[in-house]
Amino acid sequence: MAYPRGASSASPSVNPPATSGEDARAGLVAVYLRESTREQLDGYGLDAQRRATSDERTRRGWVLYHEYVDAGFSGTSMRRRASLRQLLADAERGCFGTVLVHKLDRLARNLGDAVRILELLRAHGVSLVSLGEGLDMTSPFAPVIVAVLFALAESYSRNLGTEVRKGQREVHEAGRWIGAVPFGYVLAEPGTRGSHLALGPDVAYARFVYELAATGRYPATTIAHIVNTYRAEGRLPTAGEGDRYGRR
Repeated sequence: MAYPRGASSASPSVNPPATSGEDARAGLVAVYLRESTREQLDGYGLDAQRRATSDERTRRGWVLYHEYVDAGFSGTSMRRRASLRQLLADAERGCFGTVLVHKLDRLARNLGDAVRILELLRAHGVSLVSLGEGLDMTSPFAPVIVAVLFALAESYSRNLGTEVRKGQREVHEAGRWIGAVPFGYVLAEPGTRGSHLALGPDVAYARFVYELAATGRYPATTIAHIVNTYRAEGRLPTAGEGDRYGRR
């Protein structure tokens, strides 16, 4: 199942057990999947995580309680990840006995969040299994190893953000553009990252927008209406027309 950017899936796949006892939930597993927008582009997506966790469930004979999915979200914060929060709430309710993830950094890239997640799971008797690191929290040494791995994940995430910002700054200093192309311009070298901008076919309308805004008489919605009316009528504004329009 594909989830759009920013989507979450957090409704249970099976009814919660009638009791929160160990026997009732021992064979129930919650699977957590997450991908960021960058990972969607890099191919490290939900399908690969889903296949790996499904194979592990089959191998161990676990019954899926629910697959919690946060698509298009970074792992640096828990705040916007509704499915992760729902998973933790269900763990408190005793809905399952194990949480299964493809890799630990699916849960968090922030050491503080990671510690809170691990403490909550441990407090409610829920084990954590991560395939990528081959870790099972039932091992007495696993908490120490997990803490180190989460710290490394946080360091990697911070370094990645620094490198991305540095790359963007270098592109901008070279006079190139990254991001959505402003109205009235086109990419001079389409298909390349960090292209120069060139004047496009709507440049006259873009100039008209600036001139209308400079009069200080019109809010953005009114300017949009004026310019769209000109475009719909096929009227091409001339230089200085926005200033003359504003003095009517």
